[in-house]
Amino acid sequence: MIELREVSKAYWTGAGPVQALNKLDLRIESGEFLSIMGQSGSGKSTLMNILGCLDRPTEGQYILGDLDVANLSDKSRSALRGRWFGFIFQNYDLLPRLSALEQVELPLLYNKVSNRRRRASEVLDQLGLADRLHHRPNQMSGGQQQRVAIARSLVVNPQVILADEPTGALDPITSREVLDLFRQLHEEEDVAFLLVTHNREVASFCERSLELREGRFIAQHGTDVDIGDLSDSRELIVDDSGTISLPPDILLKIGGPGRFDIKDIERDIMNFERVDDEKVEVTTENKFVLSPTCPACKHEYGDSEEQECPSCGSSRPMVQA
Repeated sequence: MIELREVSKAYWTGAGPVQALNKLDLRIESGEFLSIMGQSGSGKSTLMNILGCLDRPTEGQYILGDLDVANLSDKSRSALRGRWFGFIFQNYDLLPRLSALEQVELPLLYNKVSNRRRRASEVLDQLGLADRLHHRPNQMSGGQQQRVAIARSLVVNPQVILADEPTGALDPITSREVLDLFRQLHEEEDVAFLLVTHNREVASFCERSLELREGRFIAQHGTDVDIGDLSDSRELIVDDSGTISLPPDILLKIGGPGRFDIKDIERDIMNFERVDDEKVEVTTENKFVLSPTCPACKHEYGDSEEQECPSCGSSRPMVQA
C-alpha cells in the first residue's frame, strides 16, 4: 500500500518558488491499475519522481508499506526503490551498445542476483522477444524497444511499475498493443501499475484515473471513485464554447445529467437547479479510430490502414469516433 498525506513540492528558481505539488492526498492499493492524467506543467512527473523515491516532498508524509519514506536517507531510499519499483519511460532509456538480454540483466546485476541470464531470458520470452535476445536497440522497432524496457522493469519482481508517458513515442497500433500488455501483466502478475499520461485514451485503460492540474487533483474517473484523494477546492471547467465540464463525483452528487434552470447570475457566481426529474441519456463510452486525415499535411488516408503519412512521415493518430 502507498499513501501520500498532504504532500507538497516546491522548487526554487531565479524568479522565486514554483509550487509543483500542493497538499496532495493519494492512496494506492496493492495490485491497483491507476493513471495520473494532466497536461505539461501539471505536476505529473514530479509526483512520479516522489512516488518512485527519486525525489523528496517539501512537506507532508509518504508512507510506503509501513515506512515514512520522506525521512529516510538517500541510501535507504535507493534500496527501497530497488525492492519496490520498476520504471518505464517514454523514450525507453535503453543503452545503445547493449543487447536486449544485457539490458534486462542490468537491474539483476545491481541487485547481485544469481542466474541473471536465465531470469532475463525468461522475462524476454514472456514478452515475445525470444528471437531478439541479442539485438541492440537500433536493430529493433519502437514497440520491441518498449517491450525490452518493460522486461527490464519486471525482471526484479517489483510491487509497483511506474510508467511515464509509456506510449508517447509509439504509433497508435503499437500503443494499443503495449497498453493491452500492461493490462495482461497486471492481471497475471498481480503487479500495480501507475501510468502518468496526458492522453485520455491511455488513461481510459486503467481502473481509476486521477486528473492533476497545477499540483492538485481536481477530478477522478473510473469504476471505484474515492473522493478522499481529491482537493478540497473543486473546479468545473467552462470552455470557450460555453460547455461546462463537471468532475464525475460532482455530477453524481447532483443526480446525474439533465436539464437545469439558471436561477441567479452574477459575475463569477451562478446558481442553478434541476428543471425536472427526467435525466438526459449520456454515453460515457469513448470509441477511438484511426484519423481519416493527417493533422500535419491534411493527407487523406481513405480506406488505408497506414500508420505513417506517406506525404510528410507523421505518425497517424487515433481520434474519437
